Amino acid sequence: MNNASLQDLHDIVLPQAPGIWPLAIGWWLLIAILIISTAFFIKALVNYSQQWKIKRLAIAKLKTCNDCNDINQLIKQVAMHYCDDVNISSLTGTNWVDFIDRNLSISSKSELTDINNALYTPHHADFFDQYKIIAAQWLSNLNKRALINLNTQTLVNLNTDKNVERNNANL
Repeated sequence: MNNASLQDLHDIVLPQAPGIWPLAIGWWLLIAILIISTAFFIKALVNYSQQWKIKRLAIAKLKTCNDCNDINQLIKQVAMHYCDDVNISSLTGTNWVDFIDRNLSISSKSELTDINNALYTPHHADFFDQYKIIAAQWLSNLNKRALINLNTQTLVNLNTDKNVERNNANL
């Protein structure tokens, strides 16, 4: 009887090995962190690309400039775009030369002064190549740190100029 009942038993069936699905909570957290990190990285990349779009366009447009006045206008447009709360369009003469010179790695103040003095004379074409090189250098040096320096120094200079004008008006 014992033998007969043992023969009626079926073999032991092992359960299926655990599968990969459903994922454990740790894997879900890792996937969420990767998706969020990728989204932030893409957003930062897009923001960076958009922030410096004007600079890239200006460098490309510099190649098509025909005279010093075109270059001067291009630099002013770029400066007005990037410099916050500053009235760049009103800068002329030595203030404009100082503004441009602040973002150059090698000071070109004397050359810029000569170019600025010649801008409204018939022989300003003599300075075209030199001004184009200076403008290319100015645009290539344009970065976040330079913009912060340009913004703060220009604000200080404009406020100083306004105070001098007020004092002269009071005299």
